[in-house]
This record gives sequence, structure tokens and C-alpha cells, in this order.
Amino acid sequence: MSQKKNDLKKSQIEKKSLINKNDYWPFDLDTQSAKKTISFLSIIMMTLFFSSNLLAQNNTGTEVKGIVSDENGPVDQVTITLKGTDTRTITDKKGMFTFPQTLKEKDVLVFSHLGYHAREIKIDKNAPFIEVELASETVQILGALQSDKPYKSKRKK
Repeated sequence: MSQKKNDLKKSQIEKKSLINKNDYWPFDLDTQSAKKTISFLSIIMMTLFFSSNLLAQNNTGTEVKGIVSDENGPVDQVTITLKGTDTRTITDKKGMFTFPQTLKEKDVLVFSHLGYHAREIKIDKNAPFIEVELASETVQILGALQSDKPYKSKRKK
């Protein structure tokens, strides 16, 4: 009978060892390597999850293009600035511009040029192309030329 008990214990031990040897898992869940693998996979999944949110935020803006003119036609070298920042661009010879940054709704662009009144335009999400007409401004030069003294050269002759 003791032989049968010994054989039974051996078979139970063999079954337990077979159960512990799990052929389906590449690692034992109680080891450090399993914890490291799970931590690594968790970090990768969180990185992918958060990076997709960051990429989605870049697409919320609108690329703004447009043309600036006056009563005589297109105006070149008009400065277009995003209000409150240093981001700006200028128009080309045809009065066309493309703003270098995507803009959100309710951002304000300031159009300015010497000899014209500055104009502020609020961005609307439905209008990615802007047509701006600047009004002429009278520029007065204050002061008069001082002509009571003749010009003398400082060079020695």
C-alpha cells in the first residue's frame, strides 16, 4: 500500500510540475521578467494613446490665405501679424499671402502698411481665404526744412 501511495504522490508531483510548466505563456507570471514585460507594454500603450491626442490637436487650426488690396489694386509688402504674438508674414507683389501658422477661430490678424490705416480681421473657421481692402491714410510730415543756412561741406579742399 505504501508503494501505491508513493506512486500516487509521484504522479501528483508530476502533474503539478506539468501544470507549472505552462507551454502557452512565454514567461512565468511570478517572475521579475514578467513584471518588466508588462510594465514595458503598458508604457508603450500609454505613449501611443497620448501621442494620438497630441496629433489630433494640431488639426484643429485653419490655414489662412488671402489677398490685400486698396482702391488701385493689390498692395505688396503689407505686414500681417497675429495679434499678441511675433508671428507675421508679408504679402507678395500680387498682394497674396499665406499665414505661416494654423489659426484658430477668433484669432485676430492685424494688417498694416505705411500710408494705410491698420485693419484687424477676426478669423472665422468657415473662411480660410480672406480678402482685405486697406483704406489710404494721409501722412503729414511735421516741421519745415531749415533753409536759412547754406550747406557747407566738411571736407577739406
